[in-house]
Amino acid sequence: MPALGYVPAATANAASNGLWSSPIETGLVGIHLNVFSDGQMMYYGAHVENSTANTKSFSIATLSPGQSFSVFPEAIDVGSFCTGNINLPDGRVLLTGGTSSFPVDKDENDDSPRYTGANLFATYSKGQTKLQKMPGNLAFSRWYPTNVMLNDRRVVVIGGLDDKGKPVAFPEVVNTRTGETRVLDRADLSAAGFSYPRSVKVADNKLVVLSRNEGAPYLLTTTGRGTVQTLNKEADIPSGPMASIGANSYLVAGSRGNRLGDKSTRIVEFSESRVKVANAANMVRARTYHELTTLPDGSVLATGGTDGKDQPSHFLDAELWVKSKGWKTMSSASLRRGYHTTAALLPDATVITMGSTRPTQTQAEIFYPPYLFNSQGIPKTRPTIESWGRIGTDDRAAISLVLKDNVSVKSVALIRTGAVTHQTSMGQTFFAANFAQNGKNITVNVSQNTSILPAGVYWVFVIDQSGTPSIATAVRVG
Repeated sequence: MPALGYVPAATANAASNGLWSSPIETGLVGIHLNVFSDGQMMYYGAHVENSTANTKSFSIATLSPGQSFSVFPEAIDVGSFCTGNINLPDGRVLLTGGTSSFPVDKDENDDSPRYTGANLFATYSKGQTKLQKMPGNLAFSRWYPTNVMLNDRRVVVIGGLDDKGKPVAFPEVVNTRTGETRVLDRADLSAAGFSYPRSVKVADNKLVVLSRNEGAPYLLTTTGRGTVQTLNKEADIPSGPMASIGANSYLVAGSRGNRLGDKSTRIVEFSESRVKVANAANMVRARTYHELTTLPDGSVLATGGTDGKDQPSHFLDAELWVKSKGWKTMSSASLRRGYHTTAALLPDATVITMGSTRPTQTQAEIFYPPYLFNSQGIPKTRPTIESWGRIGTDDRAAISLVLKDNVSVKSVALIRTGAVTHQTSMGQTFFAANFAQNGKNITVNVSQNTSILPAGVYWVFVIDQSGTPSIATAVRVG
């Protein structure tokens, strides 16, 4: 894999359409992808010789900028498909649920459920070759759960199928320090569906949960035994993946899962009282099985996917959404990516794509966005963050940055590190921070609002007047 910050020379087209790297071998099918603060990735899903399922073991792999991959087999004795995966503020990855059985495990005369959930409850830390089991167990086995960060480093686990193949109606709150769990048994979310419910934290102890398909949003309160209420039923929200574009503001585009591709795009503003939906320009392609990734300048990259037909057409060309301009076609990747693809931002403002089981892909690619190139296709000089510190002792205190050169700064962005699977981001949050510049010194105001800026590890990007982002500095918030 190229070193962090490497940008290849290109043709003039790169300034408008970006550029893809050559394929990079990763050793596994990266169906689940988590990125650490320094750009190292931990991913898992399947070996190439068994790209559909392996319910008896769990291999993980790591890939770091400037290095080749490492695969660690039998990291834990639970199926590796369809867990929830989220980055914790202390640097660990929390994994929940998983797969107990697949159709490939069953005799043709076996009429038991086709898919059943496992009770994986474990963490991964950089440098490990095994997962570490948490004390205790989840209250429910879960296949296809969503993990959402709450306050005080607690995580709520939503959705999934249980060990009998039945949808899990009730969320549970996990204490990531002690492993204790609390079931929200008065918060029946059956109507939202079991499959990676899309969820956004909108206030302390409150989430908005969307249906897998088009449908009403639900307000989940996570205190006590929990409550659920239906918000505005008329909200017209497409079924597609979501990308954070501001404080509780998300771009939703295309469709998710086993559906025909869709061009529909909406800007959705979430709050605890109402979900506001605004139409936006359609995508160029009608996509499903694609990924949306927020970039440091607030634009959104769509990669991969198909049209969702029985004999699908795969889309190699990426698309870039800019709020004032809508979608624009970018350059084309080399590899087809359909079901089980993943994509995530890296700290050098590039995007890595990996995975896919239709067709099977164990190779990754890196997309270099147009903001990295000048009009001749030559890599731009980036602003450089030389050092940083906090103005105060609190994890939400303002941040001071010192730049290498006296560069005029256009914007500063905080983006939470990525945790992605099945067109669902369980981590990335984008926040355009207020800042003040005095020569090389920049003071960045960090939001005290835990709904706008949930606890986690964030990359701080500085963007100059030409729109070129720095390599990020990692800070912990909350």
